[in-house]
Amino acid sequence: MQRCVFRIALAGHLMLFAPGATAQDYRGRVQGTVLDSTQSALPGTTVTMVNNATGVAVTFVADQDGR
Repeated sequence: MQRCVFRIALAGHLMLFAPGATAQDYRGRVQGTVLDSTQSALPGTTVTMVNNATGVAVTFVADQDGR
């Protein structure tokens, strides 16, 4: 009987905490606008971001609004 109660309790805990695990993500997000000194957008600007810990670099080109 105790084994059955333990299994039911374990299954309940797994179902309770499983949805939180799907919300984890290994990626970050950076948002912003590339502006010049007059606060005007700079479309077509190349932006490179580097993770200093891993050395991984990602390059993007800003759209017509500088995003």
